[in-house]
Amino acid sequence: MATYVLVHGGFDSGRRWIPVATLLRQVGHRVYTPTLLGIGERAHLASSETGLYAQVQDVIELFHTNDLRDVILVGHSYGGMVITAIAGEIPDRIAHLIYLDAMAPHDGEAVADIIPRLVNRMRKQAVAHGDGWWLPAGAWLPHLGKIVSRVIGFFEGHHEDPADQNVTGAPLRMFEEPIHMTHPDLMSSIPRTYIVCTGGTLVGQLLMTGFRSALHPRLRPPRGPNWRHRRLPTTHRAMITMPHEVARLLLEPATGEPQLR
Repeated sequence: MATYVLVHGGFDSGRRWIPVATLLRQVGHRVYTPTLLGIGERAHLASSETGLYAQVQDVIELFHTNDLRDVILVGHSYGGMVITAIAGEIPDRIAHLIYLDAMAPHDGEAVADIIPRLVNRMRKQAVAHGDGWWLPAGAWLPHLGKIVSRVIGFFEGHHEDPADQNVTGAPLRMFEEPIHMTHPDLMSSIPRTYIVCTGGTLVGQLLMTGFRSALHPRLRPPRGPNWRHRRLPTTHRAMITMPHEVARLLLEPATGEPQLR
């Protein structure tokens, strides 16, 4: 039996992982899907001081409370920031890192360094609509980005998800606070997998590739000796559009031969 901690993206909720978590539990694994501090159903706990490391320490407390070890730690989108920071703090408890279409920051980087233009827009929206620190749901994405997102959804197929009702705003600080590795040498030895979502149709592939490149080239999959790479022909919300396929890839570090009923 393996232990998984699945970390969702920004403006989201741990409930986003329900389809994948259910599949992993069906084959005997222990799975935790925490909602990050200050967003989702925990948005009411947010303050101007709620940043990346407040969220990181909150999840680390989950590790300590449940004595979690040899964990396969998974992050989606912004969740890549969180799992990288966690691995930098408690590398001895992590067996494998999996980045699902996620940010993979270097030491000293914040989200603002990876997608600077988008975070600059976030700052303006927070000043205009959120007392300078709160970013309302949906306000961060430029009008063109919303159009592209809808077009991708049209060509890839719309997937309704009950977790959408938990999408909220977010504190700006989580996008501005940088990674600071406490144990960079130990963290660098952890094996890791990057799963890139490529789009399932030609139109989807072209739009998703262009959208990433327009934001920042660092959103492309990282390379290095400890990285292995997998691809999924679907959209950014792969845990909803292809839960079985995501679960199979998450099982690889645990079993080598993933089996799902």
